[in-house]
Amino acid sequence: MTQAGFDRDEAQVWLEQLHGDSEGFLHICSVGNFAGATIDLSKTDWVSKALYYIESLHNGGTEGIYLRATTISRRLDKGERGGVKDTLTFPGFWADIDLRGPGHKHEVCTDDCVKPHRHKTLDLPETVEQAKTILAGSGLPEPTLWIHSGGGLYPWWLLKDPLRVTEDGLLGLQALSEQWHRIIGHTFERAGFEYGTGIHDLARVLRIPGTVNRKAGMERPCTFLPQNSGTMYTMADLSESATSAAKEIIPEPAPRPAPRETIPGSGVSPLDDFEVKTDWADILIPLGWAFSHQQGPTRYWVRPGKDRRDGHSATTGHAADRDRIWVFSTDVLELEAQKEHTKQYVYAAYHHAGDMSAAAKSLREKGFGEARTVMMDVEPTVLAPFTVSEKQAMGWRDESLVAEPVVPQQIAVPDLSMYEHSDSGNAERMVAMYPTGFRYCADMKKWAIWEGSVWRFALNSDPVKAAVKRMNKIAKKQAGLMGEEGTAFSKWASTSNANSKVEGAVAMYRTEPGVEAHARDFDTDPKYLNVRNGILNLESGELLAHDPRYMLSKTFGATYRPTATAPRWLQFLEEVIPDAETRDFLQRMAGYSLLGKPNRRAMALLSGPPGTGKSKLVETLTQVFGDYGGTAAASLFRAKKGDNTSTVELHALRGKRFVATSESAEDSKLDEELIKRLTGQDSITSRGLYEAPQSWTPQAVMWMATNHNPKINPDDPAAWGRIKVIEFNQKFEGSETEDHDILDKLLAEADGILNWLLEGLAKFRSQGVTAPRAVTDAGEKYRVENDTALQFLVTAFAQEQIVPTPEAEVMKAHLFQRYENWCQANRFLALRQRKFNKRVASTGIAETKRGGQVYWVGIA
Repeated sequence: MTQAGFDRDEAQVWLEQLHGDSEGFLHICSVGNFAGATIDLSKTDWVSKALYYIESLHNGGTEGIYLRATTISRRLDKGERGGVKDTLTFPGFWADIDLRGPGHKHEVCTDDCVKPHRHKTLDLPETVEQAKTILAGSGLPEPTLWIHSGGGLYPWWLLKDPLRVTEDGLLGLQALSEQWHRIIGHTFERAGFEYGTGIHDLARVLRIPGTVNRKAGMERPCTFLPQNSGTMYTMADLSESATSAAKEIIPEPAPRPAPRETIPGSGVSPLDDFEVKTDWADILIPLGWAFSHQQGPTRYWVRPGKDRRDGHSATTGHAADRDRIWVFSTDVLELEAQKEHTKQYVYAAYHHAGDMSAAAKSLREKGFGEARTVMMDVEPTVLAPFTVSEKQAMGWRDESLVAEPVVPQQIAVPDLSMYEHSDSGNAERMVAMYPTGFRYCADMKKWAIWEGSVWRFALNSDPVKAAVKRMNKIAKKQAGLMGEEGTAFSKWASTSNANSKVEGAVAMYRTEPGVEAHARDFDTDPKYLNVRNGILNLESGELLAHDPRYMLSKTFGATYRPTATAPRWLQFLEEVIPDAETRDFLQRMAGYSLLGKPNRRAMALLSGPPGTGKSKLVETLTQVFGDYGGTAAASLFRAKKGDNTSTVELHALRGKRFVATSESAEDSKLDEELIKRLTGQDSITSRGLYEAPQSWTPQAVMWMATNHNPKINPDDPAAWGRIKVIEFNQKFEGSETEDHDILDKLLAEADGILNWLLEGLAKFRSQGVTAPRAVTDAGEKYRVENDTALQFLVTAFAQEQIVPTPEAEVMKAHLFQRYENWCQANRFLALRQRKFNKRVASTGIAETKRGGQVYWVGIA
């Protein structure tokens, strides 16, 4: 039998299609070596490394070669396989459908089978078409593509943009994956066929197209099936499809008992309220549990990852005094087996690692619980706070603020006994204690804390709660000095440290005058740059003391020292950009970025092969800019169908002055409209995660470092006028002159680089961003690369296939035919004739009409 070969091209297509836009690490493994290898996706040569490893496994004769469906967040230790919690990027949903045949010895068990295994009562589909027909009845959308594994089928539903999985989002994604596969499993079962278990696992590994399935001693290729739809989906599309399909396919649990009513104003706690109002189905099904059956009041449940035909894992409704869950299975890691658990505890165990206080707080934020009625003079607008986990997903950078809440510097302690004994009175005490310490940003739904040099947005309200408790301790001490008159005040101060009272005080405090703020109140004047040792006025050059009244929420990554120098930085620039005029232009662009007013409609495109220093340059400046610098995913600037720009990703650019994006994929097309908006100071409306929409004006200059220049519409002069191409052609990576510690050395000169930026700002103010010859030539070359008509003319003139001849003429139709032939030979997509003629005319070549024909004049 002829040995099946490894199809390197097919494997490469799959790797790039599945994870070309993903982050983290690939995990590739094989039969007998499921620890496998991890491949770093941040490296430019990740595809070649992955293919080399796959081919080495193939040449070693392994039975099967697999790729984990999701990427992972870290490089695995030796011998480690990685688990669900390591998931970082989710490219889409998959299925794994076994077909009857070699490699799947699937004998249906008889009724009296006594073998110690899960009894197989259903058969496998026999053909590809039969499996496709069954899946079509699931109610799920049409798969993007199908892969034949050599023994079965992998339908894939791919996302337009891979989902970056956060710690908070992991549980929900697991549950959705479980639901997706339960829909498929029920569909196949309903049709009389078997579907496997455990396929929903986010750590699932699947065979790689282009490899060979050697199971059962045979050699069958794993390959793409023809005639795929190619439809890509959003996460919302697939989630809605699953919800709709589940209603039709998956049996509903038995009728739920009617929830008991709570009396408004009775003071029921969030946990008690949750237990009364919530059914076990509301708790368990989103976590991946499945309802099995009901006998009397007792309902039977199946844990995630287990087939319900294998038996149940827990029961509810059995106890008469209180509806608890009794867990039989030892495979439910969150809940102790052979023990009863309340709804309250199950919620806390799954969502808050067993922390009942955190669970109560979360449920209160979701609307559970009824506070006692409090009489107050003013009824404030109470804005619902958000959970710690939700705000962690917003990307808060200072994790220490959560572990050790920062309490602002207090002023001379005022008399706290003069305020009424109520939540609103406690809010007034907070204003007196900390008049400049806290601001609540209503549209961002975040607390800002003054840290002595900068306003920082907190993950949650913990710092404010800590300040309330500290204030209550001081109030109690004051009450002790008041004698008998302070008895009632002392009692109230003690009561005020209860969690509910602290929450109430915080809710009131954030609406107090001088505390409530909006996103537009921060960082309003770009002439102020908040550096580590003060506030630098970029117009006067004066260094001011840090002051909360300036409302600055960012810090530059350097200290202003007028005498600081950066010799290694200057040497590095000479090494990567030998041309002095180009270096001067780059310095002016960098100084322009410092200003925070991108009113010159310019962005920098650093172009060149890998290892030429452009990424190190951009990374250095990004870190030196500190909070004023940022990075954006390359996908944000790629053209998309419709207006699909993520407002959350876009919102991350707010207030930044230097925004870098990494290499764009080869042949990707630039989102010209977005670039024009960001470089033209047009107002943008976006929102952060869980925040209200906000309008803002861009302050950033875009810096794109790329190995492959993105495609741009040659008919868009506004876009071309903005892009300033700086070429990097000096290759250092892998050479003897490569400095592996260059980034650390450059960052050590941050203070000197700030002075270099200030010098660039001064040059910008006098010279603007007028580009030198090398930059304009690079831009013109880039434009020609994007315009097939201009490429054709340049090539034809250079090869003397078109010759300037004053008296000569060429029929327009004939020249266009030569252009079409050239495009076909070079595998370019040709322009339509009208657009081609427009391009030719734009070069200055004249035309004339004679005898019903149109000619180009002056060329032969």
